[in-house]
Amino acid sequence: MTHATFAVQSMHPDRAPWDRTKGVPVTRLPSLEEQNNRAHAAYRQVERYIFETEIVPRVTPEIIDEHRVRPIGKHSDDLERVLTYLRKNHLEMKGKYILVCTKPHEEYRIAVITGEPDKPPVLLDDAFTDRFEAEHAIFLKRLRDHGLLDGVTGVSA
Repeated sequence: MTHATFAVQSMHPDRAPWDRTKGVPVTRLPSLEEQNNRAHAAYRQVERYIFETEIVPRVTPEIIDEHRVRPIGKHSDDLERVLTYLRKNHLEMKGKYILVCTKPHEEYRIAVITGEPDKPPVLLDDAFTDRFEAEHAIFLKRLRDHGLLDGVTGVSA
């Protein structure tokens, strides 16, 4: 019976096979891997759209300067949207920047999360004596990683 159903399907690929014993069409459900691949593809498509239409136009020298002056606290709507997008790191922990205080009130370093639970974040060479400067340096790194500093004039890295 299965072989006959498959044969009917292959002869008419635009028609779904039919289970005559139950009176319903036979459908093949996608595997969990196929479902996850579809979900990730849809997520990437939405993220790309948000990046191109909502984030790129908002990155200006003004919001970069706003962040430099006040890296922590209340921001303009444009800056807040850019920060939210950049901080989520596309919902992945691997490669996410964090700020690490290596000497209390004296030294702050940027680190990258490895994404492996048993491995600590990797400290980068950048060291700062001021937390606000370190916060702004992370912001600039995130902008640079997304290619958002290209073409923005008047920004000193």
